[in-house]
Amino acid sequence: MDQGPVKIVFIVGGGRFFGAELPLGGAASYLKAVARALPRERFDLLFIFLFSGPTVDEFEGLGFRCQVLDKAFRGDPFLPLRIARVLRAEKPNLVVTAVSNANFYGRLGARLAGVRRLATVVMDYMQGIMAGERAKPLLERFGYWQEKALWRLNSWIVAPSNPLRDHIIRRWGVPADRVLFIPGVVDTDQPAPDRARIDAARKALDARDGQLLIGAMCRLAPVKNLPMMLRVAHRVDETVPGGIRLVIAGEGPQRRNLETLAHELGLQDVVRFVGWWNDSAAFSSAVDLHLLTSYTESQGISLLEAMAASKPVIATAVGGVVEVVEDGVTGLLVEPDNDEAMARCVVELLRDRELAERMGRAGRRRVETLFSPAQVREGFETLL
Repeated sequence: MDQGPVKIVFIVGGGRFFGAELPLGGAASYLKAVARALPRERFDLLFIFLFSGPTVDEFEGLGFRCQVLDKAFRGDPFLPLRIARVLRAEKPNLVVTAVSNANFYGRLGARLAGVRRLATVVMDYMQGIMAGERAKPLLERFGYWQEKALWRLNSWIVAPSNPLRDHIIRRWGVPADRVLFIPGVVDTDQPAPDRARIDAARKALDARDGQLLIGAMCRLAPVKNLPMMLRVAHRVDETVPGGIRLVIAGEGPQRRNLETLAHELGLQDVVRFVGWWNDSAAFSSAVDLHLLTSYTESQGISLLEAMAASKPVIATAVGGVVEVVEDGVTGLLVEPDNDEAMARCVVELLRDRELAERMGRAGRRRVETLFSPAQVREGFETLL
């Protein structure tokens, strides 16, 4: 007898404190990739968002069923009860929480609702990314101890990379058989942007003949270390004047400071901040080279999107990035905060376009082989 599709409820956090009025960046990209990989005829998906914002609009636009728990606020003692009420009505086969405050409230709500299968996606290391000027150490410490205390409520912890999985096992004390690796993926079977769409994106990005168009797509947050990216652009422009144009797609709390730094470095004609870019596939295809300068990354799904578009990448060798990028084959890796080394890599690919194209083709093959939707489907079958 056909029992119908498997019902999965995703509880997604955010809010003013966590930046959900802006798109959620990597967390949203990961969940979107996962949701697209699960066939609609087999899985019935519901996304419960703790706060409204552009991410909700994006998921609704993609045809996913969404529900926003309006008037939720930080410290709301009734939020677990409201989540439990929805879960009792939905009767899901699996609940998945993602983003720190959803991991807290969602776990409690799932326990109150008597949910049998509960998974939590851990999207960052919660260690060392907020030191000094990078952000608030108390917030980092709270998130770290929250996860260490509450993982016992879970059937599974999900990590988007093996390096992060190993970190959770080693540092948090979670048994290895409770931590599952499910990567973010890119569906390379989807049609690539056509030439007209790419040309329109390059025109909007003000690409210029003869220049290497360099792109980055991320939240403008401290952990992304975008001052390093601006220093890289400054070094490259001094070495090859007028040879590059850097476009940074994203929004976040650091935008004003970054624009000020770009002006101080004399990069007014080199760097453009273009805000959130809704058509990420066209952006990835329009740009010639992608950069990532983060202090840490759980995986780096923007790198996967760039590689799927057959573009080379240069990134800091941190976290799950080392699992995504094959150094010297699909791109180049440098040590964190080493803008001099990254600038040398950019100049190398600027001067050797044939090498850049070879790396882009190799990146596409790597995504097709190692980061396919089949891995997500296999992972969720394990959760169930």
